[in-house]
Amino acid sequence: MPPMLEPLRTPERMAAGSAWIEPAEVPLDRDGPAEVPFDPPPADFVERPIHALFEIVAARHAAAFALADGFGKLTYAEVQSAVSLLAGEIATRIPRGSAVAVLLPNVAASVIGVLACLAAGRCCLVLNADHPAERNAAILRDADVRAVVVKDHTCVELSLVPDDVARIVIAGARNVPGDAAAASWRPTPVGPDEPAIVLYTSGSTGQPKGVVLSQATILTRVRNNILSMHLNSGDRFLSLGALGTTAGLVASVVALLGGSMQFVTSASASGVTSLLLLVRNERMTILWGVPALLRLLFEVDGARDALGSLRLVRTFGDRLLQADLQRWRAVLPNSCHIAITYGQTEVTAAQWFVPTMFASDEAALPTGYLLPEHQFAVVDAAGRPVDDGGIGELVLRSRYVALGTWEHGRCATGRARPDPSEPHLRVLPTGDLVRLRPDGLLQVIGRRDRQVKIRGQRVEPAEIEDALRRVSGVADAAIATKCRGEETSLLAFIVADAPGDTALLDRVRAAVRMALPNYMQPARVLLIDRLPLLPGGKVDDRALLAIEAVTPRRPSPVAHAPEASFRARGVAARAWRRGLDRFRRLTGC
Repeated sequence: MPPMLEPLRTPERMAAGSAWIEPAEVPLDRDGPAEVPFDPPPADFVERPIHALFEIVAARHAAAFALADGFGKLTYAEVQSAVSLLAGEIATRIPRGSAVAVLLPNVAASVIGVLACLAAGRCCLVLNADHPAERNAAILRDADVRAVVVKDHTCVELSLVPDDVARIVIAGARNVPGDAAAASWRPTPVGPDEPAIVLYTSGSTGQPKGVVLSQATILTRVRNNILSMHLNSGDRFLSLGALGTTAGLVASVVALLGGSMQFVTSASASGVTSLLLLVRNERMTILWGVPALLRLLFEVDGARDALGSLRLVRTFGDRLLQADLQRWRAVLPNSCHIAITYGQTEVTAAQWFVPTMFASDEAALPTGYLLPEHQFAVVDAAGRPVDDGGIGELVLRSRYVALGTWEHGRCATGRARPDPSEPHLRVLPTGDLVRLRPDGLLQVIGRRDRQVKIRGQRVEPAEIEDALRRVSGVADAAIATKCRGEETSLLAFIVADAPGDTALLDRVRAAVRMALPNYMQPARVLLIDRLPLLPGGKVDDRALLAIEAVTPRRPSPVAHAPEASFRARGVAARAWRRGLDRFRRLTGC
């Protein structure tokens, strides 16, 4: 791993030393489906319990389908009945204040399990059944949960979980445990700012970390999505994010509280061809996914015909490229809106709909307008606000960021810290380097924690990646850092826009020599078929380094200094020789 830079500064110093900015007032449905009729959420939506809101929707749409998976479809009335039954079972078996884990495949039963935990007033830890069993078992032990909801007793993870953790078996969405007495039980509602959901981050850079979200944090995201998408009972909703991720969880709650029909599936298990058939056969209207997965989906033969029912595609988790936009417009219906959401597990900070005629000189599209419920600042390494249009770290202040991290059965302080001046607000340094454009859109440049020092100079790999993507013929690019002792070198990996472009590497090398200072120029440039990705859609740096390790080394002009640098080195060398000769004459050495 590359050496890390010094910490930025404490949130307390940030809060005390900088002026917070209110986001510009931009309608959430600007350039989106403003003409689509829908029922807006009530004014007190964020303050109500999720299960109470769902009961209202379920009563209104009782006979309509709410959930569907490969095993069948359930109406809103059937989902509500299953949730009540399981919630009563959880409430009668598990003490209040304890956490309950849900470890189920990405099917309708998993959504029922999460809703039941919330209805029972128990904090719900949502795990991804597609992840390795050892990883999930380690999380269960670390989280100190009192019960786990599983499909059966044969889960590999359970053999590694302490015996005092209760097993609640839910064989399917229509087969949940409980009895009539349990179903009639009603818990004391959980407050909007109490711990409600725990989601563990991918752990790709270290140990998995449980992020604690309140119902108010979740419902703020849900409300914004319903308002921006004009979600209604006629929509058929497919999220390609697992329920154990922020996007997947929010998507499920959005679909249910918006009164639409939600299809629950595992993107990793289904494969892109099966997913495309699902979109076509079920006439999906809304599709959510990370750019990496949507790229694969939209490249399948017959994609244009299969996607004809879509009215909206929403991306999250990574930056969308200009090249993506051009390709997607070619296969999506002309009336389909493309939305971008920017955030982290702790917070959703920005969103927007990309206008049909939008164009920019940037390789990556902006990530949206900052959302109204967050104040923000863009600061330098010392915590000072940067000049207008300058690059700095995005820091947010809001009630609606994560409460903290889950440690041994309780919520502890995480990255977000209470603001000393207003303790009900939390300050979150996002770690993202951003620039606020003159038009008010946020442009994410990269991660501060990716910064490395090359020959004493700070280098942001995202800036190099941006320069690489601007080269004609480059579809995508990534920078990995390789450390050998005290020396850190930069490795560039590029994906060609079209196969057989033999001159691409030469163009890339020439472009970076012109665009970047010497210390930012990659030591190697490698052409690969596709960037390797982690399950969450992020680039897999370890896989890139493995590719470089087995690729024969060839001389690369990029690794050498420009001619001007050679001349400068010659001048410096002659000066050192003259100084050394003079020293010897004076000292007799």
